[in-house]
Amino acid sequence: MILFGIVTLITAVSLAVQAVTETRRRHDILTNWPTTNATIRRCDLRVHTPTIRRGDSYAYWVDCDVAYPVGGHDVTSQVSSSSIAAGRDGGVYTLHDWSLVIRYPQQELRAWMQRHPPGSWLEIRYDPGAPAKATFLGGDPLVDFDKVPGSLQGAALFGMITVGFWGFRALLLRGRS
Repeated sequence: MILFGIVTLITAVSLAVQAVTETRRRHDILTNWPTTNATIRRCDLRVHTPTIRRGDSYAYWVDCDVAYPVGGHDVTSQVSSSSIAAGRDGGVYTLHDWSLVIRYPQQELRAWMQRHPPGSWLEIRYDPGAPAKATFLGGDPLVDFDKVPGSLQGAALFGMITVGFWGFRALLLRGRS
């Protein structure tokens, strides 16, 4: 029983650390990396297909080859969207305005690619110290899926479970005395 409390506490701390680390990384990129308009050369939808024995979820993301000017030179790079995990049916179940919403990231990313065909442009950010390193971060939320709010919600949930567990345990121990 104590193992459950320890596992939930470790999970809460791990999610909180992940959220802080990702928040710092995002803030650094959003404040220090300049934006530019990149021409899309090619985009591909990527899918991680789970193995049945492991019970993994599907993951979907977009990889795009882009070209953009930096300091009078043309730079080419590959940018990848955030990956979006989905269940075996391909759906993501979330709460929005207190209602259950089912999203299908594979369909959403395909539609995004149709709106951004080769030859079109989109705004990206690039590392000024290494201009070939680019990201979708700060752009369209479909390809820049910010995982920080979910990590914070998970940390809060597991934190509340931990507090509840230890409170319940204390009540049980007090009742035995």
